[in-house]
Amino acid sequence: FRFVFAMGNKVFGGARAVVVTDAIALHYTTSDLRKDVSAILGVWHTCGLPLKLNPAEFQELFGLVVDAEIHFETFDTNSDGCVDVFEVLMVYIALAKGDFEEKLRCAVSVFDFGGTNDLGYDEVALLLAATTRGVHKVLSAAVTDVDDRDIQNFAASLFDRYRLLPSEGARVTLDQFTVWARGDHQVKSYLETLQGAFSLSDVHARLQKLDQQMSICFNSLRPQKGKVMARDIRGSQQFLQSLGSFPQADVNELVDIMDREHSGWVTLDNFLGALRPFFAFNMLDIDDSGTLSVHELGTLIWFQARMKPDPATLREFVRTIDEDASGTVSRAEWVKAVVEEKV
Repeated sequence: FRFVFAMGNKVFGGARAVVVTDAIALHYTTSDLRKDVSAILGVWHTCGLPLKLNPAEFQELFGLVVDAEIHFETFDTNSDGCVDVFEVLMVYIALAKGDFEEKLRCAVSVFDFGGTNDLGYDEVALLLAATTRGVHKVLSAAVTDVDDRDIQNFAASLFDRYRLLPSEGARVTLDQFTVWARGDHQVKSYLETLQGAFSLSDVHARLQKLDQQMSICFNSLRPQKGKVMARDIRGSQQFLQSLGSFPQADVNELVDIMDREHSGWVTLDNFLGALRPFFAFNMLDIDDSGTLSVHELGTLIWFQARMKPDPATLREFVRTIDEDASGTVSRAEWVKAVVEEKV
């Protein structure tokens, strides 16, 4: 729930999906808010550790068994031997599996230094800054950093909503903070994006399930000698419902890709061979724009080829398949590239 949230497009490139491919990031996205993060917060609230942690204090609080040194170095970006405890705590809260409002309560509790269940302007700004910096360090490939002025402006927007004056010592309650986070479109979009973070293993599992569903769909069309007519696929309500809401022109283009021999007939292999990259693309296309950026495409290629592409290879690949020279890759361009074994 990376509180950079607000800066929506600026921070998160359109608030698309976070697909976690790094083992360090995966640790945080697979943590459980109630079980794991609450225990960490309990220790932190009672043990009196400093706000800047050295490696020993970091290990004492977070109890990492694997790659503790790498985790520490992830946050110690200036190599001074210390990490900001707020950044680490906010990453755990933001990326853990858990209820949205529980995350807000946990976040407020970290910065509610007086135990009054409310926050002043400085505390809100500190919360936003710590979350922004922390999540950027863990998900730097997916998240853009923002400057202090952006954070201050965003914190001010919360107080403006309730016509509160920070200069007069005004404070926002947890309820007001929650309503703001729920009601602001950019905030909500940002939080939901992180809430929906998934790993490449999740993509694989989802595609396996879809494979089974679409195989059933194919067989329902009564194949003859292992093939079904392309026109029957286009007219199948079960097929259309499985795809979701797409224009008929997009559906026709997908079926044309399946009909590799241009014979009017489609085999099961060709049917699934086009649908797998189609569904994988959609899992990253959270805003339903029908396009992916170069970075997002890199994640998709990583999944498809089981190998992370280097920047030069990725740029050349985009140049090769980007038929309309838009600088992004469309759903159809991606599916054709996979079917034609360009990936």
